[in-house]
Amino acid sequence: MGHSRLDWEDGSVDYSIRLAVSKGLDPVTAVQMATINAAECFGLRHQGAIAPGYKADLVIVDDLEKLAIRQVFKEGACVFRNGELQEDAFSVSAAHASPEPLHSSMIQTGMMPLRADALELPLESDTCNAIGIIPNSLVTRHLKEQVARDRELRFIPSAARDQLKLAVVERHHRTGNIGLAVVKGFGFRKGAIVSSVAHDSHNIICAGVTDEDMLLAIGHVAAMNGGLAVVADGVVLASLALPVGGLLSEQSYSEVNQQMLGLYAALRTIGAPDAFNPFLTLSFLALPVIPELKLTDKGLFEFASNRHIRVQA
Repeated sequence: MGHSRLDWEDGSVDYSIRLAVSKGLDPVTAVQMATINAAECFGLRHQGAIAPGYKADLVIVDDLEKLAIRQVFKEGACVFRNGELQEDAFSVSAAHASPEPLHSSMIQTGMMPLRADALELPLESDTCNAIGIIPNSLVTRHLKEQVARDRELRFIPSAARDQLKLAVVERHHRTGNIGLAVVKGFGFRKGAIVSSVAHDSHNIICAGVTDEDMLLAIGHVAAMNGGLAVVADGVVLASLALPVGGLLSEQSYSEVNQQMLGLYAALRTIGAPDAFNPFLTLSFLALPVIPELKLTDKGLFEFASNRHIRVQA
């Protein structure tokens, strides 16, 4: 899932190749695994090799072990040269702009407005089923947690106990569905984080210490027509708009990068740990096909029994 919070700074596939080579794998084999093998596995018949009839997607490196990239070509056009991104290669023309319906996946056609009490989680006792985060893993633990409740017997998140509230808000069909659960392992001291990238249904997913910050975070992302945000003490600390289907940005790489850096600075403000990427972790907590416990807009889902279960243990 990533080796550090700012894992994109070390690269992606190129980082994996360098890592494999550093562990003793033959450089040619490592490159083969990342290129032609992957293309053949997924049936990409015109990618993965330099040959007639293949797309001219090329990377020119100074050596195979360090994999220092000199140039990158996308479909024959140079998009990176000697440490410089060729911005013109990534400009979005009007002819290639995304269709307008993709920019209205939330407010106009998607999620319902949230009431102030929408995130209340009643519990009959102080013992509940909870999602336990395993750093840098898509798999979660099925925990039994003792939690605090208020006078109305509603779950009270606790930063001290690392017991946060997790919410998944349906955003596609105006069903009004909201799944609620307890999650342990984010380590936040305060605030909330939210994302409209939540595999595979891509509803809005939010984890936080207070309902107020969670509601603000969810509302902010909805108003942006999707994206990521960090909120604390009633203030949006940082955000990145992803208005194309709630998943993509039409901004330049450099603009997105700067906003991502702002998000991770805000994560430090709320006490997020450096051991894993909180947004990447959050995006997979709604994927019920991966063990052990996940949350959908219809509630807590237990992988082992292939059914939704109550938060109450």
